[in-house]
Amino acid sequence: LGRAPASDVASPLRAHFSRAKVVFDDPSKTNGDPPPSEAPMASRFPFPAYANGWFRVAYSDDLKPGELHAAHYLGRDLVLFRDSAGHAHVLDAICPHLGANLGVGGKIVEGDRIRCPFHAWEWGADGACKHVPYSDRLPANARIRAWPTCEKNGLVLVWHHDQDAPPSFELPDLPHYRQPNWTPYRILRWTV
Repeated sequence: LGRAPASDVASPLRAHFSRAKVVFDDPSKTNGDPPPSEAPMASRFPFPAYANGWFRVAYSDDLKPGELHAAHYLGRDLVLFRDSAGHAHVLDAICPHLGANLGVGGKIVEGDRIRCPFHAWEWGADGACKHVPYSDRLPANARIRAWPTCEKNGLVLVWHHDQDAPPSFELPDLPHYRQPNWTPYRILRWTV
């Protein structure tokens, strides 16, 4: 039994792949569309990047009044905080004024506002600009996205919908949560 020379084995494969390359390099053969490896993701995978629904962004115990938490979920930088009444809120973290991350250096002021670390603009839980320290007028369109937020069963959750539709369902309360015979959440954190 003899072996075929390497050039004989590789030659049919080389011919196949060189023909495939010519097909993709010739615009007349692809109707002007880019080759599959360069096609936009939407044309090959027509689904949203994230499912529509409620997503956990924090555990209730982690969110203390007067503290900001920077987070990255759903492909976005977010800032989480609890207002003076104890309600959890989630906003986009990037200040539209000059792009500061409110979760890094921002502060809670007057119990319900986040102060930007760059120029001290203040943002309410509804995402609207509430105060600009060097101006008597507030910019009419100065807003940050305020995410629909709910707190249930020890979790802080935000609603995501790829078309920005409002929440289509509410999460149920678990009546056994925090009961003595209920096993608490086991929280594990890794730094990668």
